[in-house]
Amino acid sequence: MDEDGTPSPLMSDRMTTAIALYQQGEVQKLDLSGYPNEVSYMMNAAEKAGIPASALLSDSAGSDTRDTMLDARALFHIQKALICTQRYHLPRAVYIARSLGIDALGVPADIQPYPNTRFDSTWREWGARVKAFLQVTF
Repeated sequence: MDEDGTPSPLMSDRMTTAIALYQQGEVQKLDLSGYPNEVSYMMNAAEKAGIPASALLSDSAGSDTRDTMLDARALFHIQKALICTQRYHLPRAVYIARSLGIDALGVPADIQPYPNTRFDSTWREWGARVKAFLQVTF
């Protein structure tokens, strides 16, 4: 999210993809996780798309992928999931979910190009993968 509350193109694409999965009957619920302002945006987007509140799981404590997956399993009892995020992030997200016993598959949410984010995302993701490996292993 930008400082003015505008969702990043990445977040917007994740929500567009998640909403489409719900509308196509691929998922029964959406686990909306992130910081409080992000979850608020996602809840509003889902509601505007006609998704009933009963199909929305809100987790404003999901500050990173591992926390999100832990909460999905412990709070919402999710055992099977389609994880909707950008292609560069999918292997790590699915790896973490599976390490916690969630039967997970990834769904890429790359709808548009993301100029000026590839380098930052790539380097950040490599560090995050090392962190995820250490969290799962130890």
